[in-house]
Amino acid sequence: MTGLAGFDEFHESLTSGRTPLVQDVMLDSTGAFCGILVVFIILIIYRSVTRKH
Repeated sequence: MTGLAGFDEFHESLTSGRTPLVQDVMLDSTGAFCGILVVFIILIIYRSVTRKH
């Protein structure tokens, strides 16, 4: 996840008019981590509900 965000910032450095920032990499990585965490929580809840029936 962080590697992809870093690659995106590298791509921005090659694009004129764009500024690559380390803060963007951290923000993108944090967003990806939160998204993955939400999916895992939903899966855990779904599995616990379906096992009880």
